[in-house]
Amino acid sequence: MEHRYRDGKTVVQEISWVNGVKQGPCVTYIGSTNKIEWYWQGKPVSKAAYDLLMGGQGPKKTIWNNTSDS
Repeated sequence: MEHRYRDGKTVVQEISWVNGVKQGPCVTYIGSTNKIEWYWQGKPVSKAAYDLLMGGQGPKKTIWNNTSDS
């Protein structure tokens, strides 16, 4: 997990990495809200697609093909 800071102490972003590529949630803190983006093998995916890919449910190849152009 990589943490990016503003002014050296306030976390503004948390990035999940696996083997040098984004994998999992990337959380950006904006004021009092969070923006979460999901990644699978470096590609942005929806939370639902990420859950399916991680859980081994459903056809991974179909999901991955649908996200590879994102």
